[in-house]
Amino acid sequence: ILLLTAPNSYPLPLLSLTTHLALLATKLPGPISRIDEDPLFNDDWDAAQPLYPSSGTGTGSKPPFTLLVISVGDNIFFDPSREELAVADAVCAVSVGTTQAPISINESREGKPKLRLLSLRTIDPPSRLAAAASTSEADDDQGAWKPARGGMKRSIVGKMVKMILESGGVGEEVMTGLEGFSGG
Repeated sequence: ILLLTAPNSYPLPLLSLTTHLALLATKLPGPISRIDEDPLFNDDWDAAQPLYPSSGTGTGSKPPFTLLVISVGDNIFFDPSREELAVADAVCAVSVGTTQAPISINESREGKPKLRLLSLRTIDPPSRLAAAASTSEADDDQGAWKPARGGMKRSIVGKMVKMILESGGVGEEVMTGLEGFSGG
């Protein structure tokens, strides 16, 4: 795979969504050997089973996807532009998956799979990699720009997760868009 990106950009969402779609299209050949024999698989690809069956024939699970989310102050941005990344206080990679198991918090009335948080990882924003504009202690109190230091507020993390997992939220919107694109 050759991926060319602009400096200070993160190809994470692009790679995540293409991997998601590739896994949806993946089929596995069925075994034709018995349990006590060496594994032997059917070479008829028309008889191959999908890795992730459609919701009508299987569990309805889908491969996870990862969203790139940033915060600037109390504002949250999904799929940020290069300019938004340059001023980000925090950058997070949020991985989301689906589950058929009933979860009381995310109970769905339509019987659709519920979204669940798989992981949340912070990434150093480009602003932390840049040197501060201030070169001396005297410049600090005169308003020279300095990159953000420290972590994220818990309220911002909670707000991010809620915006992704809530019914009709960003995660559901992305999942619906992927279903429309893949024909699933």
